[in-house]
Amino acid sequence: MKHKAVIDLGSLKAKLSIFDSENTNLVHKSGYEILLGKNLSENFNIEENSLVLLDKALKEIEQKINSLAGEIDLVIIATEAIRKARNKNRVQEIISGFFPSVQVQIIDQEKEGELLFKSVAKYFPDEEIAVVDIGGGSVQILQGIYISELQQISIKQKWLLKTGTYYLQQKCSPDNNEVSQDFNKAVSEIKENYADINLRIDKIIFGSTCMLDFVRESKIPHLKENKYEKHPVHTTLQGLKSLLVEARSLAPNNRQHLFPSGGYFVHGIDYLLINLIELAEISKAKTIYPTNLNSSYGLL
Repeated sequence: MKHKAVIDLGSLKAKLSIFDSENTNLVHKSGYEILLGKNLSENFNIEENSLVLLDKALKEIEQKINSLAGEIDLVIIATEAIRKARNKNRVQEIISGFFPSVQVQIIDQEKEGELLFKSVAKYFPDEEIAVVDIGGGSVQILQGIYISELQQISIKQKWLLKTGTYYLQQKCSPDNNEVSQDFNKAVSEIKENYADINLRIDKIIFGSTCMLDFVRESKIPHLKENKYEKHPVHTTLQGLKSLLVEARSLAPNNRQHLFPSGGYFVHGIDYLLINLIELAEISKAKTIYPTNLNSSYGLL
């Protein structure tokens, strides 16, 4: 059997996605906390502790990939943290220790958004949608359509922002044992960044990787079933706001029940929600769909 494996190195975590090359089905996914974006806005270097976490993650990823039988096509992509880091060469050195023949591909923010849009849009054929990729370091919003007759996407508008969840969490919630008193600063920053967005749309799809899992486990209010493959539920602006109120009443370390399988991810969920709420309010979207798809699918 042939496999395609994609390692996606983000600001918060490394994601491994392994696909069956013949039918493009996902056969394995896993995530590893690497914190490459920690304090990056201050010193523009990835910290040594984060590089240690990266080394540990790649060791586990190497073991998983080596356990696969047959031919393996491996791609490694990197996003916001490595785009910004002055010591990005250290990341390549660590990668070369495990995968010496693979060069990390640092994709720009526009490409990052397009990969997720490509992954998602085919499940909403011939419908104009907005796809928002809310990452640890950056946020990409794309409006467009998948034209089924041509089997290709058409992007109408795109907005590339720097309001990622881990970035805002470090600025406004540095202590995971306390409810942040600086949350309104993050709200103001998001509103300022979103001020030039001119978007009216009925459907928003937000990701990536674990958003469907999160929405289901959180028991977000106003969750409804729907017909779309890979996107079996949707929520509303009211549901998002209700969940934000609950998350904001708790210190980050006390939110685990909102996403039991999500681990550290739930620490910054309030910053994800305010990005999404701001977009939903601007666009007047009626339905908001979580996705577990990510940029890796766009490389198939």
